[in-house]
Amino acid sequence: MFLKLTPEQAQILDKLLSSGDYRGFVSSLIDQVMDDNKILSEGVRRTTKDNMFQALAREYLTQKLQSLLRFSLDIDNFALLRKMLEEFDRARLEVPLEMRLMIKSVESLRKLQCYSNSY
Repeated sequence: MFLKLTPEQAQILDKLLSSGDYRGFVSSLIDQVMDDNKILSEGVRRTTKDNMFQALAREYLTQKLQSLLRFSLDIDNFALLRKMLEEFDRARLEVPLEMRLMIKSVESLRKLQCYSNSY
């Protein structure tokens, strides 16, 4: 299957792929999704972004606590990205299909890479 990314979408994914900059990636993706959904009000944009980051922070802290209880430092970035997609759905914001698929593909590949490196 082939879905072409726009230059803006490719630039957003580059933040995730090249540097592992999750915060920059999430922030850019939220902005892009709000642009695609024609959310123009700065107040709505700020509130939506704050809500997304709060939900991701809760997920991160929950994972961190659970990992400490297991004497580990592992964080499931894929779960964080799934949480982000859930939050977009909750806010009734459509994420372009090509971005959804790329996010899932990139994180699946990262997970496979981690597993293969552990052997």
